[in-house]
Amino acid sequence: MKLAKRGYAQFHGPTKLSRMDITEQENLPTKNLTERPESKSFGFWIAVIGGLVLLTQLIRVMVLSSNWSFFLNDKFAFSLNFPTALMYVLYITAMVFIVRYLWRHWQTLGTITKLGFVLILSGGVSNFGERMVFGHVVDYIFIANGVLNAADLFIMFGILSIFIDRPRRNL
Repeated sequence: MKLAKRGYAQFHGPTKLSRMDITEQENLPTKNLTERPESKSFGFWIAVIGGLVLLTQLIRVMVLSSNWSFFLNDKFAFSLNFPTALMYVLYITAMVFIVRYLWRHWQTLGTITKLGFVLILSGGVSNFGERMVFGHVVDYIFIANGVLNAADLFIMFGILSIFIDRPRRNL
């Protein structure tokens, strides 16, 4: 009955409200417009990382089983000739620093920045896993004088996303 009375007042002019109606209105929850909307949970983003890693590996299998040209890259990023042990240490160190940063600052990061870090971690985990299992990564996207794979693109787009969101937020 009270809801109908309030709705009637909105469209047909004021009605006489009892003291109870006014106190009920004061106690209604209000939405703070300055608060950030609730973001996706950390588990959601972990699932996205898993899905992207799976996607890169499915693409890898498709490339290897088709007539697509590819390059088996056993060197570090940009074909730098690093010792294998140092390459793994650099991969692990970078991923640990990123995860540690995210653990401490996750709630303060914007969605675009979170997406950027998720892309970077997805590409890093995919390339690291591929190197651990097969001893190389399969590169199949030929650009100018370089060859990339989907994981490399994830890393590049992740870095770009963080820089795009950076002017609006302090990292």
